[in-house]
Amino acid sequence: MSQAPTITTQQQVFFAISFFASPGGHIGPDLEERVYQAILTRLTNAAPTIGQWNVVWGPSVVQFASAWYAINTMYVAQSAAEPAQYVIAIAGTNPSSAFDWLVEDLLVRVQVPWVYALSSAPAAKIALGTAAGLTILQNMKPSGTRPGAGTSLTDWLQTITGAGAPLRLMVTGHSLGGALSPTLALWLADTQGIPGLWDPLRRATIATMPTAGPTAGNSAFAAYSDQKLGDRVARFNNSLDVVPHAWNLTTLAAIPALYEPEIPVSELVNSLVEKARQAAQNGDYTPIQASAPDLPGQVDSTLIKSPLAFVNFLMQAGYQHVNAYYPWFHFDPNWWSGDSRPDTVFEAVATAVRPALEKAHVVARRVPIGLELVDAPVSAQDPRTQDIVQRLTAELRKHGAPA
Repeated sequence: MSQAPTITTQQQVFFAISFFASPGGHIGPDLEERVYQAILTRLTNAAPTIGQWNVVWGPSVVQFASAWYAINTMYVAQSAAEPAQYVIAIAGTNPSSAFDWLVEDLLVRVQVPWVYALSSAPAAKIALGTAAGLTILQNMKPSGTRPGAGTSLTDWLQTITGAGAPLRLMVTGHSLGGALSPTLALWLADTQGIPGLWDPLRRATIATMPTAGPTAGNSAFAAYSDQKLGDRVARFNNSLDVVPHAWNLTTLAAIPALYEPEIPVSELVNSLVEKARQAAQNGDYTPIQASAPDLPGQVDSTLIKSPLAFVNFLMQAGYQHVNAYYPWFHFDPNWWSGDSRPDTVFEAVATAVRPALEKAHVVARRVPIGLELVDAPVSAQDPRTQDIVQRLTAELRKHGAPA
């Protein structure tokens, strides 16, 4: 058995900052300002433990079909004690948003080329949902009077890399953020050193710390990411967390029996996993740092209360995806200070996931290209599929791909 990975004090700090990107229970109009104030409160509450951090860009919060829920949230924090250290924090899946569940997390049947390394990794591809999520992040701009208002992430980064002093960028996120953060870090690395872009003189050192993230791309993409970022990647997954088991076929197959013997296999879980396997079967999905050991999870038997195996599975999955990470990273959920915390939000919506997934059949209705929504294809054979791939590819190319 592989030895459990060691988590440093600095990594515990990065985890807290990434978790603070979650909108929590905040919904409604003017969401960005309320998320901003919540992040400031969380950073203040945690300061005695993690030190003082200042929000220097964002947050930027994207809302699409509904005016109520956040689709993606991202912000940048700077250490007061070490001003050269910045953290780009990307929020995880919003459990209240069907868009997050059905588009960015679940659109894996179709893939998009990794356009930033076509000469060195021509076969590298990422899931259509991951590509869509990356184009959202590339186009996000804070609004109002928040730090960096009106500027994209790379436009803002150009202002600090041009200052002349070396700096360190840690890109981190949990869950959906665990897939998007290493993908965004790789994009930054691939567009570094190019005249006119965000860091032409390579003054920034880029690292990433994804936690609890699903697999973003195929084996060629994973190999290229591992080669490009090397030991500047620290990936952390709970061995009993369902989410990192997606979308590799071998790890997907392990999901139904993940909590045996405490929770027997549920036919509904089997059915959902089989749908996921069918969606991912031709994608050659391979995690980055595939040999990295997992954090050793343990089933929480106190959550097994229902006579239905499926309900017990969902409750356990929510715990293993959120709460189980707290002790490893010395994260205090009380830093949320009265907000709806991610753990309680997951518990509240877990029972709603089943009908949402069944109704959708793991197919989304709309797909974002940048900040524009377009109708999603109903199958890989739908003529719209290649049009969307081409449009996403063109959108990705706008952000630093070689001509």
